[in-house]
Amino acid sequence: MRINTYSQTMAKKSDTALALVLEEKHKYTEEAIQAVIWELENRNIIEKDSIIQNPSVLVPEAVVKEGER
Repeated sequence: MRINTYSQTMAKKSDTALALVLEEKHKYTEEAIQAVIWELENRNIIEKDSIIQNPSVLVPEAVVKEGER
């Protein structure tokens, strides 16, 4: 099981709240973002290993907006 110090907190958030964390990722630590990604994978909202490497943080490819690549 993949967990970190933010996993329990992120598991309590709604899908919308998790998406907002990803949209405002500059406000969060990499560990928090990783917990969001894992939680979205657990909920089958994004597929496992469907993330791309961003210079500062891993982000689900489906969340990357056009022009950010």
